Amino acid sequence: MCNKRPLPPPPPRGSIGARIGFISRKSKNYFNQVVSEEGLFAGQHHIIMMLERVGCATVSQIAEEMRTTSATASVSIKRLEKAGFVEKRSSESDARITKIYLTDKALAVTQRIKAKMDEAEESLTQGLTQEEKYLLSDLLDKVVNNIISQKECDEKC
Repeated sequence: MCNKRPLPPPPPRGSIGARIGFISRKSKNYFNQVVSEEGLFAGQHHIIMMLERVGCATVSQIAEEMRTTSATASVSIKRLEKAGFVEKRSSESDARITKIYLTDKALAVTQRIKAKMDEAEESLTQGLTQEEKYLLSDLLDKVVNNIISQKECDEKC
């Protein structure tokens, strides 16, 4: 007997916000599983992906990118360092500055995560033509812009 609960049905047709939420939760759960299989905790992948993109960064730069405090970023960085994903080095130009770099282990992880996410994207869009993918993407852009406009309006009003 299987202990897994069946997935709830998707929200009804025409219920856009609920459908986006449904897809978002399922995608996030899958992504967290992928990240966990690589030895990372949820959220740590943001640091690794940022460092892959920029090369190296200070704790304060990482905190700013992650929209968190330096103390919170420091805790995550220490955990990543202990697990062998990042290393700290003093800046060559100013020894008072410590920069965070990815290790080879982290670089390999980013490639595996990207490959699994590409597979998930293929699975998610299975049966859609390229034109349908672009159409869906364009429609979702409109929804995103509506959300951004609403947020800006809420902040101004």
